[in-house]
Amino acid sequence: MKLELLWTFDQPSNGIKDMAFSPNGNLGIASKDRCAYILDPNGNLLGKECGGGIMAGAGYSNRVFGFVNTDDYVYLFYEDGTFWKKIEVGDSHDLAIALFDNGFVACDDYCAKYDFNGNKLWDTEVDGVADVVVHKGYVYAANWWSNKLQILDLNTGRTINEISYDYYSDDYCSDSVNACGNYLAVIAGELYVYDISDPTSPKLLWKSNGLDVHGKHTPAFSPDCKYIAVADNYWDDEPDGNNMLKIFDINGNLVYSKEMYGIWNVAWWKDRLAVGYVLYDGLIYDGEVEMYKIIGYEPPPEPSSASEPLPNLTEAIPCGSSSSSPSGPSRRQKEG
Repeated sequence: MKLELLWTFDQPSNGIKDMAFSPNGNLGIASKDRCAYILDPNGNLLGKECGGGIMAGAGYSNRVFGFVNTDDYVYLFYEDGTFWKKIEVGDSHDLAIALFDNGFVACDDYCAKYDFNGNKLWDTEVDGVADVVVHKGYVYAANWWSNKLQILDLNTGRTINEISYDYYSDDYCSDSVNACGNYLAVIAGELYVYDISDPTSPKLLWKSNGLDVHGKHTPAFSPDCKYIAVADNYWDDEPDGNNMLKIFDINGNLVYSKEMYGIWNVAWWKDRLAVGYVLYDGLIYDGEVEMYKIIGYEPPPEPSSASEPLPNLTEAIPCGSSSSSPSGPSRRQKEG
């Protein structure tokens, strides 16, 4: 494998916190500069909306991008970049987000399931989740506060299983998680990869040796689930740590590595890899996203639209908007 730079998006004025692709290659970006951005596959800005705090997480499902902000709101966009609405979720649900067909799960001290009208369907105490993914009808929540992975039933919110890690970090929001097919990837210092053929009982396949990932760096699966890209960047007050992009195959072999100063997170679509950065020159922070073509990787063929009809957008996304204003300071200190 090798990477060929296609374009750079440097509008964000602070680091990139999270990213998510739609199936057509539009990219949702959550930035520490308080804003959410939607780009088309060529790097053109389609939409932007800013909140009162850090855009801490990004997600996509069923033609909707969602972003969670530490101002206690979730910001929703249509896939074309048009801002749709914001929904208040409160201080206990404002660090992580995962979307599913008709709603989203938002997490922090609690994980809660919402529909797109803002109705809360359940609420479960988790105590410190900064990254979450919905997969196979379950919620996989990376709990940085308790150093464990929690599995919740998407329908009921009931905790099904927990996996603990021999890892401690005093970094705020340090663990992350992603899923693809029958695989689950968790970053808790090292990268852990599980078989989730039984989604309630992950079986550890392998663990990396030599990573020291601190901070929220969601691992990115290739579309065929055969590779996992990781931003390996340990900070110690300044972004002068490992600064490495690393790509593993699903068996745990390191197949590609490249030094990238300030790399913070990655997202994978077809043969494209988006790399988000936190840049620091000793005085100020900045952020940018680079899009690369992955030479040597052949993405799987796209599914036939005839066999997988598009969802009914009117039914999946009720129209409406929220006019509520952001609430006051959070009860627990968030990132600055």
